[in-house]
Amino acid sequence: MNYYDSETFELYLYMEDLCCELCRFEHLAEGVLPQDIRIRQKVDLGKTGAYADASISLCGERTYFLEVNWGYDRAEIAERIAYKYESNTPALGKAHKLRVVVSDDDSELASIESTLRACVDPQLEIEVWTAPRLREMILRHFQMEVRRFEREDVLALRSAIEKTKGKYAFGSSYDGSVAQLMLMWHMGCWTIRRVQQEANMTVESVMRKGLYRDAAVLIADLSGFSGYVRDSPDDSVVQNALESFYTKTRREVINCGGMLSQFVGDAVVGVFGVPIHFPNYVEHALECAIAIRDIGKSVSQSWQRHIDRLQTAVGCHTGLAIGDVHLVPLREFTYSHLGLVADAVDIAARLGATAQHGEIVLSNALYQRLGKASRAHFVETDPIEAKNVGRLQGWRWDTGQGQ
Repeated sequence: MNYYDSETFELYLYMEDLCCELCRFEHLAEGVLPQDIRIRQKVDLGKTGAYADASISLCGERTYFLEVNWGYDRAEIAERIAYKYESNTPALGKAHKLRVVVSDDDSELASIESTLRACVDPQLEIEVWTAPRLREMILRHFQMEVRRFEREDVLALRSAIEKTKGKYAFGSSYDGSVAQLMLMWHMGCWTIRRVQQEANMTVESVMRKGLYRDAAVLIADLSGFSGYVRDSPDDSVVQNALESFYTKTRREVINCGGMLSQFVGDAVVGVFGVPIHFPNYVEHALECAIAIRDIGKSVSQSWQRHIDRLQTAVGCHTGLAIGDVHLVPLREFTYSHLGLVADAVDIAARLGATAQHGEIVLSNALYQRLGKASRAHFVETDPIEAKNVGRLQGWRWDTGQGQ
């Protein structure tokens, strides 16, 4: 994807987002619960520069990959798919299917399927979504007819999708207010609905100011960001790299049941266990950190392809900590603009600063909350001298253990 063409790049990101949403709504229509649909973006397939656009897991068992090849010609699609999926690798895991989205019409379906079948490992079932199929699903789920996937149509479609998700989150009380839209931005419609149903909470209390106990805080920032910016020949390269990072990391936080707090420069801040503790929320925070690690690697490697000077830093520095957090209003009489204040935020930031490129560092308290299988991936660090925080015991991802 050309980082110099901002409009084309933005459409590509949007089509990825749209196709993930359609996958989710298709499974919801089948009766799968939102929390049992796990969508992870930019999954490392174990080869240099090879990342699945997304993997979708249902109920923790059935998994398939999604590849969005919108606007690519047949030869480009075959080359991209073959590099990623021509042979079975450990990264493919239990995946049983590869879903490929193309901009062709249905008349080319058989030919495309034949091309893909010839360059994909036989263990993977092939499913192709064409432009007409996308239009049919968009009409069915979002009640909108789309003739062309161009700027005006895409803007209107985004509004239609937000309306559908708003009704899902808030039911008949959805009115598209700023407060409701802000809540969906931070938490996603799936979490909002689940919180209201499972905790019997009103919309106003979903994000209330106050103290929240034992929240897991994740902070991840791009490694070597200043060097990439300094050596980028065009502002659009920087802007598109950041847009990709922001878009995908926000989706990951929300997909894992967390709340996006904010972006600070090249860093994302997410919190899990607010406003309630979902089952295994600490494990989900770690799962999110692992997914963001892959996103960071993908963004770094894509960025590298558009600059001359070789960058030694790849991926993200990530810190995870647990503790009580305060949600504080950023203005009076509002529950949609809240800031996050906590010792755990400072600890996560300090731990992340000690992480190597592409590494995750945990606080001791969070490490102890993980299950045995997750703890096995970490080794204890030397004591960490954290400025303005104190001396910390931490746990570092053991690269010898693999993923």
